[in-house]
Amino acid sequence: MRKCPGCQEEVNEGSRFCPNCGTRLDEKNSLHNDEISATVAEEPSSRFEHKQPKGKKNWKMILLPVIVLLLSAGGVGYTYAYEKNVNEEVLQLKRDAEASALEGKYDEAASMLKSAIDKREDFAVLKKDLAFIKEADGFQEEMKQIEKEIQRDQLAKATDQIAALRENVKASKSKLVPGLLPKLDTMDSQIKIKRINSELAELTTVDQLAANLSTLSRYNLEEATKVKAKIMEKIVTIASNDAENHIEGKEFNKAVAAVDHALQFAVNNDKLLQLKKRIRQEQEAFVQAQRERIERAAEQAAQEDLKNQTAAVEVKNVKAKLDDLGDLTVTGEVKSVATKIISSVTVELEILDKEGNPIKTEENTVTVYPMYLNPGDTGKFEKQFFEINKQVDVKVKNIEWYVE
Repeated sequence: MRKCPGCQEEVNEGSRFCPNCGTRLDEKNSLHNDEISATVAEEPSSRFEHKQPKGKKNWKMILLPVIVLLLSAGGVGYTYAYEKNVNEEVLQLKRDAEASALEGKYDEAASMLKSAIDKREDFAVLKKDLAFIKEADGFQEEMKQIEKEIQRDQLAKATDQIAALRENVKASKSKLVPGLLPKLDTMDSQIKIKRINSELAELTTVDQLAANLSTLSRYNLEEATKVKAKIMEKIVTIASNDAENHIEGKEFNKAVAAVDHALQFAVNNDKLLQLKKRIRQEQEAFVQAQRERIERAAEQAAQEDLKNQTAAVEVKNVKAKLDDLGDLTVTGEVKSVATKIISSVTVELEILDKEGNPIKTEENTVTVYPMYLNPGDTGKFEKQFFEINKQVDVKVKNIEWYVE
């Protein structure tokens, strides 16, 4: 017995190919055996030739061993060539099956290996490879089932299945199944992405949404890209709504802060940049309008103050009545047109004769009652002048008051 140089398994001395791995064995021993066979075949001929009578040649007896030897050698050569071709076919089928299996074409690989086993049933390695392929195919079917669970949003169930399948893959001795681990990782990532997507409706702040952006950045998957875009859109919407509310309340700095916070995540977002620009414009317009309102208010206050000081009272319905004794009674009303309360209103009267000349009187001032007049209130006054004894005109010469 000797060892195969390929797999180190023991093989028979006369084997040209390893029955375990199919490796072609060193032909030196085989050739050596052929030479021994040829030598053995030649010995009877030599002995027969020595038995022939001297001086006589029997060509038939000489040619017979040669022909037998040639036929034997031809049969051995044909058998060797045939077996060699079969082994080469089996090895090629094995290599092709491995290539197909690594591409995930398990049915095709299994078919090739079955054909190889039909040709070399004693090659244990073929049966071993077929078992590995069936195992990998079974794992592949489990993965297809997990994908269906993910599509149906049965995420908890799919997660448990992935964990169980991962353990089985790690325990397998097949060189085909380690390639399934990245696929399991991908499905695990798809589940996490789906969970994030399903929770978006419950998130109402930019910070909550931004935390999920950080998680999604670890996944280089199309699904992650779509969910990130969805989160970005919601961040922009929330920030825009917050900013609009602050604008309505004239809280422009808070509006800008809300936009700037969102721009940390939705970098260079055109909608947010345009909104920030509008906020600044409205802020400037508001400040300018406030400045103008203040100026107008100051101007108005000055005018009101002037009016309150100089024209807060309007005189109405001044009447003069001369009685039978020659005494004159003057009555009238005053209305407050001030913007503030006024008090102690006094009216100075002047008596004129028909020619317009003033008539001298002892006291020509009268106090309006009530003492305090609110804006728009009306006060009255009444004054008697004795011994006038003629028709006269009455004129309000001056009015005085205090602004409260």
